[in-house]
Amino acid sequence: MHPELATYAQEGDVFGLLRQQARRDWMPSMGERTPRPVFLTLGDHRYFDALPAAAGTQRGNWWVRWAEAVLTRDMLIAPGMARGLYIAAIEVLESLGAIVRTPSARGDSIALSASALVLSTDVVVLGTPLGKRRLMVPAADALIGMPCLESTDETYVEKSVARGWLAERFERGDLRRVIAAEHTGLLDRQERETLEIRFKSRDPKPWYENLLSATPTLEMGVDIGDLSQVLLCSVPPN
Repeated sequence: MHPELATYAQEGDVFGLLRQQARRDWMPSMGERTPRPVFLTLGDHRYFDALPAAAGTQRGNWWVRWAEAVLTRDMLIAPGMARGLYIAAIEVLESLGAIVRTPSARGDSIALSASALVLSTDVVVLGTPLGKRRLMVPAADALIGMPCLESTDETYVEKSVARGWLAERFERGDLRRVIAAEHTGLLDRQERETLEIRFKSRDPKPWYENLLSATPTLEMGVDIGDLSQVLLCSVPPN
């Protein structure tokens, strides 16, 4: 879990997350109905996912539906046993270092451990027969027949190669990264001239600047090579 989320994991206050330490200046707006970090709470954190209560099935709870889809269809557990099952699973995952538990006055919150995440580039796409819901997974994982994460009444029955326009574009396209820099009078002469040389190079390195945000310092008489586009703002200035 990222250190910036430590207090949030304790308090569960999405609005407080933005107010503290000037995070509103660099984090996107978040609220109850917007995308936001969501942990699992074993207590009463308002904006987190919650396990079902000890009594009752709470059919609307995703955790209940998932347990039923995975285990009750084969009569492996009885309805109402989901919470105890999850508590035991959490203890095992915590001992293996796969999750992080954060205690607080509101109860414990559970998050994935960043050190346990695995990045895979060899992936396939699983699909459901009815809603055509899709899930991208590592090719080595045998997940055919697993209940769908979005609709637990369906299962993943189709496997296809994870290809598409973006994949082809990034693998074979002639891409060039945008490297931006400022050209202003605040730069000393040597730094400014070095920037101009890199910018107008006819054989640029991948890390050379190719987008300049300039004040009138980039005026007539400065050789800046070929340009593909120019955007003028507040010209003339008065």
